[in-house]
Amino acid sequence: MLSVVAALWLILEEILMNRSKIVAIITGAISVILAIAYLIIVQLLDYRDMQPAPLGQLNQLPVILFVYIW
Repeated sequence: MLSVVAALWLILEEILMNRSKIVAIITGAISVILAIAYLIIVQLLDYRDMQPAPLGQLNQLPVILFVYIW
């Protein structure tokens, strides 16, 4: 009887270990996919032509808002 319980325990442990490995592989693959997608997005955004701001917007004085809290 003890050997049957021990055998079932080993089978259960093996299944759980395989499940943990599968979960680790899936999360690793998701991580790699997200990293590659991030790098592609950054490259696409960096590749765009950067145009200077129109001169009409540069001549405006900045507005400073001061709030006094008593």
